[in-house]
Amino acid sequence: MKILVKVNLANVEAVSFDAVPPGTYRVAVERCELTESAAGNTGIFWLYRINDVISTRGSEDGTGIIGRTLVNNTMLMESSLPFLTRTLLALGTDPEDLNAEFEADQDWCESHIGKECVVTTRIRPYNGEPQADIQNMRALNETEAGQLV
Repeated sequence: MKILVKVNLANVEAVSFDAVPPGTYRVAVERCELTESAAGNTGIFWLYRINDVISTRGSEDGTGIIGRTLVNNTMLMESSLPFLTRTLLALGTDPEDLNAEFEADQDWCESHIGKECVVTTRIRPYNGEPQADIQNMRALNETEAGQLV
């Protein structure tokens, strides 16, 4: 069965978004999926939703940032495992649980949805465009954890 839909894009402008400004944000995992790179390497796609602005750098005041998203990819290669460790610790995984082998499947990924942490971002170029890049992550401190969104 062939599906044909007529679409008229006359007078429709393409949507673009400015990168989330450098800063420190409280985020929650909105999506977590196993992925495969073009080279065939397995990774994890993380989509974080910004729930609170802790601070921004430069002239930004944080207006319009809550609800925006940040993307992070973690490749499951030996050289990238320290980044996965950082992510899991920031999301509240018990450090003892990281001392043993585990299987990362889609159920494992989905078990992280809704978990919160604090990220610090910077701007870096990607394909000639500025992109927010997660520079650091940490677990919520006691005060932040008590301030439920």
